[in-house]
Amino acid sequence: MENLNKTQKNISAEPISVLKFYRNNKSIITKSEDSFKEWLENNNLARLYKKRFIASDFAIEMGYMTNYKKLILDLNNFDCFINFGAKITPKGQEYILAMFMEDLNE
Repeated sequence: MENLNKTQKNISAEPISVLKFYRNNKSIITKSEDSFKEWLENNNLARLYKKRFIASDFAIEMGYMTNYKKLILDLNNFDCFINFGAKITPKGQEYILAMFMEDLNE
């Protein structure tokens, strides 16, 4: 029974940030944070750009991830910043955890 609790899936009802998802499921995702970021890129789910995740077209089309965008204008300094970020949908959370559960069961 104790082993079951260690590998319990933690899936949110709403899309969740990549790092929050990783931290909530570290018992299943046995990779380091940096290795998990590489894993996302290698599996065509997301890539890093200036420390922000951008969901791939594949991940968006499959409903695994979404991107949100934020535009910040600083009129005092005449500066502008566009923030991209990827969130993992509940469907994507299930998909990713299923892949890692397979690894745990091998």
